[in-house]
Amino acid sequence: MGILLSMGDSSLDDLIAVAQANPTDDGGAMNEIVRRFDPLAQRIGRSVSARPEVQDDAAQEARIGLMDAVRKHSLGTPGFPAYARKYMRGAALRYVTSGRSEVAVDPHDEFWTGSDVAPAMPGTDVEVHELVAILTPEQQRLTVARYIANDTVTEIARSLNVSVPAVSQRLATIHRALRPVVTAAVAA
Repeated sequence: MGILLSMGDSSLDDLIAVAQANPTDDGGAMNEIVRRFDPLAQRIGRSVSARPEVQDDAAQEARIGLMDAVRKHSLGTPGFPAYARKYMRGAALRYVTSGRSEVAVDPHDEFWTGSDVAPAMPGTDVEVHELVAILTPEQQRLTVARYIANDTVTEIARSLNVSVPAVSQRLATIHRALRPVVTAAVAA
């Protein structure tokens, strides 16, 4: 690739521009971007599971999320690292919650301990994974995006390519599905 003399000295914006201009190029700019963001990919992999084999796969999914972020990023828009982090974390979370990993999200993993979600509902024996298990895979992904990754309803709507009211309606459906289980657990 003759566009940049030294990828290591290039700005991130320059690398993104080159990667977007050459989407079929498997090397060069995209490899340099992935190399620069690899420590973040590894941290994200560790944050979603305590199991090393799942961590490695989740980190790889985070790298794929990074490549998607590069392809979709609007050149000249500031804040790419934060933008990429959301794509990376979302890809890793989708992998863990999709069932493609050997286990679904384990509420005892460090992923949960760093969030506002406790492994068990206070005052009950009901664990979070039992609640999430009654939801469909799509509802699980939406729940993780909203309540674990703390994505806004607007961000979720944009990522799903649906309206904000549609996301709000889906969240209301999830709440209705969980209400009887939570009510029964608290009453017990």
